[in-house]
Amino acid sequence: TIDEAARYGVTLHAKAGDIASERDGQRGMLPSDLFPIVRELVNKVTRV
Repeated sequence: TIDEAARYGVTLHAKAGDIASERDGQRGMLPSDLFPIVRELVNKVTRV
């Protein structure tokens, strides 16, 4: 559903932000810094 997709997106975004800040710190973080992390997370979830 749309609600589930929205919740999944918010959770994914939050987790990616947490991982990025752990790796490189929060200062100077750009939105584009999350792209590779989001890809890693999605690949982990969708591997079958």
